[in-house]
Amino acid sequence: MITRDKFQVRFLALLFLLFFAINASGEIQPGDSILSDLANVPKEEKVALLLQKLQQSQQLSSLQAIEYAEVGLKWAEEFDQVLDQAKVTNFLGNSYYNIGNYDQSLNYYQKSLKLVLRIGNKKEIANLMQKIGIVFFNKSEYKKSLLYFEQTLKIFQELQFPMREAEIYTSIGSIYINWKEYQKAIGSYDLALNIYKNLDHYPSIANLNYLKGYAYYKLKNYEEALKWFSKTLEANTELSNFLEIAKINNIIGALYFDQKDYKMALNYYKKALSIHNSLSDDIVIAQSINKMGNVYKELGDFQKAQESFLESLKMSIKNEYKLTEMDNYKSLYELYYLENDSKQALNYYQNYVTLRDSLFNNMTGKVVKNENDINEESLVLRLEIKQLREKMNLLLIAFSLVFVVLLFVVVVQGIRIKQLN
Repeated sequence: MITRDKFQVRFLALLFLLFFAINASGEIQPGDSILSDLANVPKEEKVALLLQKLQQSQQLSSLQAIEYAEVGLKWAEEFDQVLDQAKVTNFLGNSYYNIGNYDQSLNYYQKSLKLVLRIGNKKEIANLMQKIGIVFFNKSEYKKSLLYFEQTLKIFQELQFPMREAEIYTSIGSIYINWKEYQKAIGSYDLALNIYKNLDHYPSIANLNYLKGYAYYKLKNYEEALKWFSKTLEANTELSNFLEIAKINNIIGALYFDQKDYKMALNYYKKALSIHNSLSDDIVIAQSINKMGNVYKELGDFQKAQESFLESLKMSIKNEYKLTEMDNYKSLYELYYLENDSKQALNYYQNYVTLRDSLFNNMTGKVVKNENDINEESLVLRLEIKQLREKMNLLLIAFSLVFVVLLFVVVVQGIRIKQLN
């Protein structure tokens, strides 16, 4: 038979077990293999070894790597290791960047930059400034991005790193493209191209030829654009870079489409589609078929246009390519409108509007830029849930401590009263 005193003791023990269970409810559990391996490592080596394990691991997800790195950052701060703090914050910046959380990525890169400035390593300062510039570029904050790139460029020029200098010129050119200052973009691309030519770096030369062609294309200087696209097409053919070959065929097709030379446009779109079919690249196949449908529509072959749009729509729905699905609804609406089929046109228009409104969130004003954004959003949401769970765990721990203390006082008081009686 369990006495009252035994029950109180067991109940108290149960509460302590509950406390420790709550305290251990984070993602990294006690006895974790990676942390266990570091248990007996000297403190000055812990962080470096942890980072080495994280960089070499092929099994950890980005979220898991972030959790371990946060542990490493606490160690580095506890041991007052400035260099290790800089390395871990840089690692965290990379990890958050890889899942599309640019705000957190920027936060850690800036922390790492402050630490590296204390150390005085110019190369690492430039590396981090370049990364910060790239994050600002992805956040569409181009003025800030340009400021960091210009400062980075000066350091790489001082250190005589021509390859990195060329990278910065290319990035600056892309900023000008987004500002629609295409002549300035061409000037920046030329500076990068000259460096790559001196280094005989053929993949980068091919890429710069494409970028110059794109800038001329946006200027509607189609003859000059075609010249540069042809150069990069030839270079990528020599390199057997089939994805780039398909991309160039697609943009040359778009160039001819803009000039209303639909037969030539169709010819290049078919070349691109043939490559993507061989590579089983479903998303680009769906997009290419949609483009071909638009060409057939302009050629007046509505039957082939309809077949293309419906095939692309089926593929995009199956693979959940929302942007391509939306494009097909719009294309089908326009096609049936031209055919005076108002019922079908209205049906596809309603589908188009419904999907468009779901992708363009009026509350946040955020636009889904590509098919991978949905996956990135889910990863970011998981991080937010993790952070919320950690806060809840802290509240539970605090509540449990208070409750345990109060219960302990009650039990002790009960024992005293019993003894007095």
